[in-house]
Amino acid sequence: MNIEAYNLIIDKIKPLLDGRGFKTVDTETGSYFENGEIAVRVIFKEKEKLFCLEKCELSDDKKPSDWSLISEWLFEDGTKASYASSIGEDFEDTLREALGIKPTATRQAALPSKAKKNDQPTVKSLTGSFLTVFPQYKNEYPKYVTEDGAFLYAEFYETVGAPLLKELLRANDKKRLQKYFDMLDEAYRLGDLEVRSVVSTCVLAQALKGEKELTESALGYLKDKNYLALALKNSLAIKK
Repeated sequence: MNIEAYNLIIDKIKPLLDGRGFKTVDTETGSYFENGEIAVRVIFKEKEKLFCLEKCELSDDKKPSDWSLISEWLFEDGTKASYASSIGEDFEDTLREALGIKPTATRQAALPSKAKKNDQPTVKSLTGSFLTVFPQYKNEYPKYVTEDGAFLYAEFYETVGAPLLKELLRANDKKRLQKYFDMLDEAYRLGDLEVRSVVSTCVLAQALKGEKELTESALGYLKDKNYLALALKNSLAIKK
């Protein structure tokens, strides 16, 4: 774990926790914060390269158990430690919501969650996965949520998701492209009609229409993703 990044995250959330009576508890396996009723901690999952914010209710003996995930951010090897400040800001927003603190006017749109195991992927869960893999766009998400809470998903994926795919293909960013295509493939194979339309039309066709070289590059990543490869070819045929 990048200790400098971890400390930057804690520096962002600690003032909020201190103001609500949370105390730091150090253990052999790490630290957490508790106020007598609720415990909060930040951990790093080495295998997945994720900083995770978790909370739980304290048991009768005031010990934390049954930790539940409330936010997570990808932090891969080589990422600058200063990037953790953005993670800390998001964790602070998440804690405000989790603790029932009224959000500011610019922070009212709750971020969507990823699909749980065995749940059918939807546009909402796809977006949760997208913002986990590409957390730099978490601040963009509220711009596509209307005052009554409706998510303008077509606009989001056409103006954020599609340009990102094109950018990654031009840079031949293999690691991030693999994660992006894995995400899109799962949503397309297992998702409902709405999310399948978003994947094929708002992302693939929008990004690759008229881009012959980029399309060939994309298909190279889809050799083991037959459904997504077919969706790409069909969407470009319709988009002509």
